[in-house]
Amino acid sequence: KPVDAGKPVVDDANLPVVEVETAKGKFTLELDEEGAPNVVANFLKLVSTGYYEKNRILAIEKDLAVTMGDPLPDGKSPRMFTLDFESGKLPAKAGVVAMVRDLPPEGQPDTDALKATASTHFVVFTGDAAKYEGKYLVFGRVTEGLDVVKQLTAEDLITPRVVRWRSHAYEPKRNAK
Repeated sequence: KPVDAGKPVVDDANLPVVEVETAKGKFTLELDEEGAPNVVANFLKLVSTGYYEKNRILAIEKDLAVTMGDPLPDGKSPRMFTLDFESGKLPAKAGVVAMVRDLPPEGQPDTDALKATASTHFVVFTGDAAKYEGKYLVFGRVTEGLDVVKQLTAEDLITPRVVRWRSHAYEPKRNAK
């Protein structure tokens, strides 16, 4: 029986999945709800409410990362909330998806306050990103279409939609900004 393309499939046995449409094609994200449940809840809430609808690519680090997740083309929407640091166990390598947070200036120590600055911006690593290992909030991986991510430019728009989630509510714990 075909599934309604506009409605996510409810499947408690598998991880949530988001499909992202671009002019270059689609890519699929499998979300690590076990490793980063609050970050996944936040991401799914943003996707399902249309926050990321037709967002531009914010930054591209060639052969390293593509950053997205802000309705303003310059990426400077004010933060409405922040998330406490939480990260899955996937390494920072090609195909891994992470929520971006503020990092300390080079040579300066990291702080709990900086660790709790993630909000809406996320990154898809397109290469070995060892310099970000343990620094961003890892919450999933690309299962299809990494080649599409690698072709994205600053002019491209993303339109993500939830295609599979679990039957419970996704209500992230957010810190007021």
